[in-house]
Amino acid sequence: MGNIGSGTGTSYPTSLDTQSTLEVDYPSPSKTLARAAVPNDLASAILAVEGTLGINPQGGSATVVARLNATDTTIAGKASLTASQTLSGVNSFSAIVKTSRGADVASAATVTLGTDGNYFVITGTTTITAISTLGGAATTSGGIAPMVHLKFSGILTLTHNATSLILPGGRNIVTHAGMVVSLVEESAGNWRCVNVSSDKPHVQAYITANQTIAHATATRMGSNALGGGGWTETFDTNAAFDSSTSATTSGKFLPTVAGRYLAIVQIALGAATTIVDIYATIRLNGTATAMTNLNYTYNSADYNYIHATGIFNLNGSTDYLEFFCYQADTGTANRTLLAGAGNSFVHIYKLGE
Repeated sequence: MGNIGSGTGTSYPTSLDTQSTLEVDYPSPSKTLARAAVPNDLASAILAVEGTLGINPQGGSATVVARLNATDTTIAGKASLTASQTLSGVNSFSAIVKTSRGADVASAATVTLGTDGNYFVITGTTTITAISTLGGAATTSGGIAPMVHLKFSGILTLTHNATSLILPGGRNIVTHAGMVVSLVEESAGNWRCVNVSSDKPHVQAYITANQTIAHATATRMGSNALGGGGWTETFDTNAAFDSSTSATTSGKFLPTVAGRYLAIVQIALGAATTIVDIYATIRLNGTATAMTNLNYTYNSADYNYIHATGIFNLNGSTDYLEFFCYQADTGTANRTLLAGAGNSFVHIYKLGE
């Protein structure tokens, strides 16, 4: 602690100065001794205050007190952090927290987001396979985990990657105009999707490649078991449809929103000359629930199209639908399930409650 007049300068800002000896009537009444230590110590104190406050400490306010009062009001009501600042520990905000919308970003194989906000509109239709880093380092407790919200202006594909772009269920997401996807960066350049906005899952998909349907065998549509090439999604608003070629999950619809769903499946089989029994089947939780059967004698020029349709009450957690084709040829031959949006497809729509 510094003592003004002691000749030791000032102790500010480490501690406050004192003045134990008054400079009036000292050393005797009506007499004051002029000592250099007094103005020198005062000058040191003034310079210390100036150095601590810096230039123009009142900012745009009339006084420093006015500025501090305004800052208190801003933080209590609507904090505005315009620069890069780290808030550590537990921080409570008593009013709405507003984040900024950044400049629109064009879709690309690797999307580069700006640092001007947390909400971005993604334009274009280019497939996205990665997102550049915003400094995520949340692999350990206390690490930084940036969160962003991406609103899509049209249809494109977000491609799942088990490390760098982790999507729900390990499946790609086909976006639609207005869909918002929220992601957290867990480590540098490695993002995890934590939410997809649509509350009404809708799917339109068709098998990507012609698929062999063995005689008298119920065959999962899209499965690679007999050469299937998976599915091409026109849209899948909640990433609930498995478009892979998996022999056990291809074409599986597992929504995370409970409700009633209308499901339509069409199969198109290639031409034949024998009598064929054909089934299009929708399975609910592994059990055939909706089925259409046709017993038909082909001529060599005929293709055959049949549908199965059903309304299903799904619980939004464990209930799922799957789609199968069956054919029994009197000649025991295999048949071809035809690919394409107008041939063999699935449409699923959540119905209004």
